[in-house]
Amino acid sequence: LFRSQFHGAAYEYHRPTFTVANNWFNKQAQLASGQSNIPGKLIRNIFGADVGGPIVKDRLFFFGNYEGTRKAEDQQVIETVPTASYDAGELSYPGGTLSPAQVAELDAGCTTCGSAAYPPPPGPDPNALGYFNSMPAANGTLTGDGGYNRGSFSFASPNPQTLNTSLARLDFSPNSSQRIFVHGQLQKDTTGAAEQFPGQGPSSLFEDNTKGIIAGDTWSFSPNLVNDLRYGYIRQAYSYGGLANNDYVDFRFLSTTTAET
Repeated sequence: LFRSQFHGAAYEYHRPTFTVANNWFNKQAQLASGQSNIPGKLIRNIFGADVGGPIVKDRLFFFGNYEGTRKAEDQQVIETVPTASYDAGELSYPGGTLSPAQVAELDAGCTTCGSAAYPPPPGPDPNALGYFNSMPAANGTLTGDGGYNRGSFSFASPNPQTLNTSLARLDFSPNSSQRIFVHGQLQKDTTGAAEQFPGQGPSSLFEDNTKGIIAGDTWSFSPNLVNDLRYGYIRQAYSYGGLANNDYVDFRFLSTTTAET
């Protein structure tokens, strides 16, 4: 088809976000936080183009194609975080709530939670409260202890994905009995994982930079004798990246303040 004239095509598929309904958990979290009922983003865009034709008439031909995909789809994330009362140093239980002063009284009468060298703090530990307050307060009870001291924090996180596929091919016919071709392809894909908490960026980043090349030579010596040679080389290249490289302090039964990736 491409031996005598140039041919090409272009295409695109686009899905906008205004047709999307809100995730049920996201809606409940928004209403519990006094926010508006706003659905997460969902945008899908697939596009591409190809072109081919002769370089040297009846001898050398080319073909090229590119296709890209862009996805901007929010992913619902549910983390276990302290409640607002726990952030303030209060300790809740099924029968009531202990104020920070009452917690201090309990610490003063505790004979096993400290020692002369390391006495318990007078009330809630300020370092622990600082840790708790570094996370958003719970906006639901999907996880935790039923909302006494721990609850769930649900939000719609960006989960972007970018895909790129490029390929090219050359065909060469030095004579009527021989055909040589070279075909190459390149991937450039990037996917960002969901955030641990809003505004922190992707918790991890995956990149695919795979590439390959294939060459072949078909030579017809006679009607019943054909030589067919093929060679291919493919290099798979993947990489994963995280957010940080440092020490962490974690509280049991609570989500980590950042993604430990």
